[in-house]
Amino acid sequence: PEGPAVIGDKQPLRATFDAVSTIFEKLSDVSLVEAMQAEDLDARLPYTSLAQPLIFAVQVATVESLSVKGLKPDAVLGHSVGEVAAAWAAGAFDLPDAVRLIYVRSRNQEKIKGRGSMSAALTGAEAAEQALREGGFDGVVVAAENSPRSVTLSGDKEQLAAFAKAARKR
Repeated sequence: PEGPAVIGDKQPLRATFDAVSTIFEKLSDVSLVEAMQAEDLDARLPYTSLAQPLIFAVQVATVESLSVKGLKPDAVLGHSVGEVAAAWAAGAFDLPDAVRLIYVRSRNQEKIKGRGSMSAALTGAEAAEQALREGGFDGVVVAAENSPRSVTLSGDKEQLAAFAKAARKR
């Protein structure tokens, strides 16, 4: 095969990562390229406002790199940050809009970090909702149905812990 595909003077993975970084930097004054090369990257990764844009940039760059090689998906899906990358890959967002969404999403999540908690429960959504109602756990909701027998609960830390304790006894 021929050598690696090149966009400008860069391979597609780096060129696309750089493009995401440039757009992101205009919104946030943070260079994702510099962040990836920073000696204190490990200390900065717990910050959602940096970690999520980095994950997104890698996902988008990977998709573009594969696309340049002729590998294009028939369908895409994602979870959390991956939903935005999947929407971009499907053509629902152009790159600037997708980066803007990641910027706003990650910044807002950073602001509310630590205010709540999540937990998985091996039960269906209806059974979980009924148990939450009957137990008076108003500060906890079914946030996601992972499967017919698995849900993600979200809400107040203390109420979630109390619900988990009650569920284990049950």
